Amino acid sequence: MTMRGRVWITPEVVSWTPRQEAGWVVDQSALRRGYTIWQHASDRLKAGANEMDRADAITTLKRCLNQRLRVIEAAYKLRRFLRLNNTRYLEALSQLGLARPMLIQHLLKVRNAIEHEDKAPPRLRRCLEMLDVVWYFLRTTDRLVGAKTHMFILEPDETSRYGLEVEVVIKRVWTASVRGWLPHELLSYSPIVGCFGVRPDKLQAANSWKKQGQHLDKLDTDIYLSGSVTEIPDKIAFARAYFEAH
Repeated sequence: MTMRGRVWITPEVVSWTPRQEAGWVVDQSALRRGYTIWQHASDRLKAGANEMDRADAITTLKRCLNQRLRVIEAAYKLRRFLRLNNTRYLEALSQLGLARPMLIQHLLKVRNAIEHEDKAPPRLRRCLEMLDVVWYFLRTTDRLVGAKTHMFILEPDETSRYGLEVEVVIKRVWTASVRGWLPHELLSYSPIVGCFGVRPDKLQAANSWKKQGQHLDKLDTDIYLSGSVTEIPDKIAFARAYFEAH
């Protein structure tokens, strides 16, 4: 097949089931630090905790939350990739399946009232509920902080003859490359709004492989594609697939 400057993959491919293919464990000290801060808040909320204890616990939970958010941002550069400001950050984490923003925002509201308006902290029972909220946030994001995906595969199902391997490198920005087999109808050779752009280094129909006795399970029109991703129009969907593969 003649090499082309760019091709476009339909968004359907990004909705396929992701699974991790390769990754690595990262420094665990940042993960443990979140629980150390959380434990301090927990210690302040023992039976008989007075108003000052509860206020200290709420402030500490906010610090615990901030520490984990900083670690996530340092690893994944979501602000730059998704073009987020502070008000949209928690909303984006929710869209990525990483947080429940309403509960976290309530904690932030309570902490700000204590810190800036000298309001009394909630009763012990409510403080313990917020302690649980932060604990679940830590547990939900442990997999992101403790390890990092380098490569994942998108497949329609486990028995499909199609699949796309995606390699992601996150430094100052996200860069990605892909390789795998796709049905020809999920590729376009002209720009389409909402499709993912790829600059191919290999683009070959299955019929040319089958003449050599290879990939005989493929249809003649199936396409093998490898190349660098040039356009990611739906960055939330792409990042969600990446994180779901963890």
